[in-house]
Amino acid sequence: MTLRIDRTLRLPKHEYFPAVEKKNGIALHHTVGGTARSTFDWWLKHRANGGRPQVVGTAYLIDRDGTVFEVFEPGGWAFQFGLDWPLTARIAFEKRFIGIELASEGGLIQANGDLYAFDRVSPKTRKPKSEAFDYGKLYRGYRYFDRYEDRQIAALAGLIDHLCDRFAIRREVPIRSTPTTVTPCSRSRASSATRWCAATRATPPLTRGARRP
Repeated sequence: MTLRIDRTLRLPKHEYFPAVEKKNGIALHHTVGGTARSTFDWWLKHRANGGRPQVVGTAYLIDRDGTVFEVFEPGGWAFQFGLDWPLTARIAFEKRFIGIELASEGGLIQANGDLYAFDRVSPKTRKPKSEAFDYGKLYRGYRYFDRYEDRQIAALAGLIDHLCDRFAIRREVPIRSTPTTVTPCSRSRASSATRWCAATRATPPLTRGARRP
């Protein structure tokens, strides 16, 4: 599969830190939203007190149809983890990772035998069970998740390979992260995690990173 990168959605430079940093990890997230465009627009509009940019985002967004959007050069960075670490440690950690967001409704709640997105029970947020993944137990408060599309997973795999080659990032999946350490697992476990991600199309693992809380 040929990797195609769409650069029509680009954040202005005041919305991220463009200085090129050494990268040794890739972090995967899902948007808890609709489309890649809606997440991009939210990043542009979201402001801190006083109207300052939040500088929150990831270098890549993968839409439900598998389109890969590069919203800023992956050598730069923006805040993506929502960590409560000391600021110096937090910034040092954030700089190291290239972030990828998959357009997805994320965790689903169950009510009256049906599933709903965005923690809201409404006809507009109802999710067909055929489009959901049952993790079998609670993960971050959810048992059910919006199932990723096959085209998203294929695009994600191609993008990860591309970035690992370009930035010489080791293909490993971590066990845990703290402000001072990232404990990687073996290559065999990384391979298993990748297969699990492809099979479930639900909550992907990270490559030497930490998911946003």
